[in-house]
Amino acid sequence: MNYVEWIASCLAFLLIGGLYFPITSASIGLGIIISRFIYAYGYTNNGPTGRLVGAFGNDLLVLVHFILAIISSVYFIQGKSFV
Repeated sequence: MNYVEWIASCLAFLLIGGLYFPITSASIGLGIIISRFIYAYGYTNNGPTGRLVGAFGNDLLVLVHFILAIISSVYFIQGKSFV
């Protein structure tokens, strides 16, 4: 779970989800950044087992971001207007 591997999908989800849910998408993006800091802090201080909290938070938030991007894509296909 390298940061570089996740950044492209996170940015795509942020842009797509932000079309219809800008505040929610930005909040989730901030949560991902905070989770990455927790991940790095835990990993540097406690080794590989210390990164679990940050990794779980990151994975959960990326999943929520993915679902938000799917909903936003469906709205776009249906022709709903932007916020």
